[in-house]
Amino acid sequence: MEEYLHFQRLRRVLDRICSYILREIIQSEHSLYNMLSSVSLLLLAPLNELNFGLALSEKIRRALGEHRAKYIMNKYNIRLLYPHGLFPFDLFWRDYFQVPGFLNNNEIVVDVGASIGDFSIVISKLYKAKKVIAIEPDALLYIYLVKNIRLNNLENTIIPLNIALGEKVGTIRLCKDIFLSTKGKGTSKAFPCTTLDKLIKDLHLPKIDLIKIDTEGSELVILRGAKFTISEVRPKVILEVHSKRDRTRIMRLLASYGYQLIYEKVNFPSGLAYMDYIS
Repeated sequence: MEEYLHFQRLRRVLDRICSYILREIIQSEHSLYNMLSSVSLLLLAPLNELNFGLALSEKIRRALGEHRAKYIMNKYNIRLLYPHGLFPFDLFWRDYFQVPGFLNNNEIVVDVGASIGDFSIVISKLYKAKKVIAIEPDALLYIYLVKNIRLNNLENTIIPLNIALGEKVGTIRLCKDIFLSTKGKGTSKAFPCTTLDKLIKDLHLPKIDLIKIDTEGSELVILRGAKFTISEVRPKVILEVHSKRDRTRIMRLLASYGYQLIYEKVNFPSGLAYMDYIS
């Protein structure tokens, strides 16, 4: 019995590695930087599992990731300005680009946690979305969001909003480590807040085709403020979660509205527990 359990554990690890190689190297952007980044993380995985060498792994990921993002920007004629040390994450983690047709035929898109606007610009330029509502509460990132919209001549397509979304209308307390989140560390600050349901109503949007939510751990709170949108408007949803507990709660909530999971990417190598995420 014990030998069988060891075999099953080894099989799961091998399946995960094969899946990682297929997804991150073979199926994703074929650039030298992309392959080096993926291989380096794979080789450092045993150290990361022991919480040793994670800093080195992170430095390699960031250095190669920035080159990879620049490669993608050049390839697709996307221009982006971003604060020092922050490369375009949505261009780096191209997980939702793996689902054929998922990003096509989306006329109206809501980008919650727009950051510097990389996803908003990609969905507008590459996938021809007609209207994108880009929501970013962080003051600095919002400045870059507006700059990047102008830099790519998308003022008539992307509407930037410097506001937070939550479960209720009013204010919400967010902490900032690197990004703002209800689960962040450090000093919290109150931000003006509305719900996704009210925002869509106030903007008089006739429909929503796609919602992307990447808010560093605040995803469940935002979904709870989007009950009408999810249950009645029924857009496609892309989101990132930062813990298995959040994943369980979010999957249960979406399943209650009849949603089904069609693609999932588990972060690998896993690294520190609080950095693990599932897209």
